[in-house]
Amino acid sequence: AAVIFQNETMRVRRQAEHPAARVVHIPNWVDTDHFIPAYATKSGERTVLYVGRLVEEKNLRVLALACQMVRATLTCIGEGPLREDLADLDYRRKARICLPGAVPWGALPRWYPEHAVFAMVSKTEGHCKALAEAMAAGMTCLVSKAVTEGMIAGVNCLQVDGDETSIALALEVLFTDREFAAKLGWAARKTAIENWDKPELLLKERDLLREVAGR
Repeated sequence: AAVIFQNETMRVRRQAEHPAARVVHIPNWVDTDHFIPAYATKSGERTVLYVGRLVEEKNLRVLALACQMVRATLTCIGEGPLREDLADLDYRRKARICLPGAVPWGALPRWYPEHAVFAMVSKTEGHCKALAEAMAAGMTCLVSKAVTEGMIAGVNCLQVDGDETSIALALEVLFTDREFAAKLGWAARKTAIENWDKPELLLKERDLLREVAGR
């Protein structure tokens, strides 16, 4: 009866392939009262946070090596097949990688302000819920050009190619120009509030499901 896509670019592409289908765009919601900026942060430190699956498409090996180039500590929250590879990088290459495993959703808000930058440099991406949460928390976000939903390069994020050098250079800018980094963070929260706040999107999805179910 209907297909939901969380990414508008993907929705348009699938609609063109199936013009008779009902293809609806409803992005991931975020609780902007739960994920909020913190007054005490680690913004002066060289720390990078990633939250999500530890899988190849997330480009985490490259991110880890880029962090090593700029002497940054990378925290990867989540589980997946790349965990051992990342642990090996930490051991053999002396990259500073923290792997706390899965973290309960209710505990995530305290992790975001503990880091200076949130990175999502995926090779492919729809609409990442963790990125939306990081933006709601007012974090400085570094994303690859594959991450497009809600991203405005140089306004609410820094957007780069997904290679090691580009990521490292961008991280260095964000670590050294803290005024610019802070502006990106506040613009990111504004984007999250205006586009992905929980009540409106939940109601939109609920109403669609009721409609197609004939209620």
